[in-house]
Amino acid sequence: MKRKKILCLLAICTALSAIQPMVTQAVEIKEEQTQTELVMGDGYEIVENHETEKSAVTSCFLSVETICPEGFGLNTYVMIMDEQDNTYRISINAENEYVGQIYLAPGKYQVTEVSVFDDYKQEYPFIITENEFILSENQNKTISFTMRDYEKIEGEIAERTEKDQKKKETQDVVFSDTQLYETGLENVFMLGTGMLYYAVEHTGTGAGTVEASGYTTGVYDVVVKIVKSGVIGEAQFQISIDGGKSYIGQDVVADSSKIGDAGLTLYFRTEQDTMEFIEGDAYYLSVPETFPVTASKACGANVIVTGHPMEDHDFTVTILSSGGLGKSRFTVVSTKGKEINITDVLPEDGVYEMEDGLSLVFADSLDYEKGLTYTVTVRSNDDTVNYSPLYVLFGIVVVIGTGLLTVLSGRKEKKGEYYIRRYAWRKDEKDYE
Repeated sequence: MKRKKILCLLAICTALSAIQPMVTQAVEIKEEQTQTELVMGDGYEIVENHETEKSAVTSCFLSVETICPEGFGLNTYVMIMDEQDNTYRISINAENEYVGQIYLAPGKYQVTEVSVFDDYKQEYPFIITENEFILSENQNKTISFTMRDYEKIEGEIAERTEKDQKKKETQDVVFSDTQLYETGLENVFMLGTGMLYYAVEHTGTGAGTVEASGYTTGVYDVVVKIVKSGVIGEAQFQISIDGGKSYIGQDVVADSSKIGDAGLTLYFRTEQDTMEFIEGDAYYLSVPETFPVTASKACGANVIVTGHPMEDHDFTVTILSSGGLGKSRFTVVSTKGKEINITDVLPEDGVYEMEDGLSLVFADSLDYEKGLTYTVTVRSNDDTVNYSPLYVLFGIVVVIGTGLLTVLSGRKEKKGEYYIRRYAWRKDEKDYE
């Protein structure tokens, strides 16, 4: 697949190189940064709060607070205007507890808007109790704005949090029969020293659950849709690996079912054999392209290999020192195929990028200890081209061409043997238009 993309890109670049380049003109950027926005068809200048500083002119300090329910997590902003119609926007980050600050000149100001960023429908309005205020020289002032439906939104956040917790508990139940360990990838777990398991999200009212495991041959957004209600052996389902855009056939719900050559196996479960899978229910999971990793010890210190390589690789990852992310040292040495020789420290974010589109993903664990090894087998799923027949054909052409050249070179030239022929169209030119 990558080879095809590369060839396409080369073709595009070749075509573009023949096109006369467009002339561009750089625009000088002024040191005094301002931002212009289009509002109600009219453009006006906005000065962001982080662009102001204290001076003899801007001696006033304004602190602005937007009060939102705990866990709301969306950034807000407050816009004010002075008597000269200059507009100031105080951008407020949720991570900074919804407090913003700005230096202003003394004078009279009007609050024009208090909103959540990108809340075009105004689903989260604020109560504006102080529309106008006056700042005197060297004055420090604080103004606050509370979200209008504070209690309602607080309840929605609590309900959503409870649902997320139940979903997590459900996932724990789904994997209750096996000891699974965290990995460096979200919703991806490891069984013992090898096989990967994936968290599955269920929507609907059916009592059946679905588990998924395997090393996948691509990046898939899997949807399992129940199309006929019933118990295991009776219910029917369809599978999509592109997020529901298209579905692959229809099959009977069994204890396990492999998804073609995707490298993924589905396991259908019910607590009792009388429980049914319900028509309309759906199960969702997203999986990365992964490769088999065998660890020397079952623990929380796991390694996953992801990517879409062009070549095959076999290599071993060895932990050289104990610790965790950002501390332990490791090596990667090839045991077969292209030479790999890496010595480095586990990255702090857990993701170490290698050549040929491969990445090592280390779990956030303190269980990495000296001597742990991970044996990795990588088999490329990329379409490869076998050039052997072309080489044979080229050899035959060379032999035949050499023979013909020898025969022709031995011929004696005759008078009148070389002359120019003129060819005429068999049809009028208009017939070819």
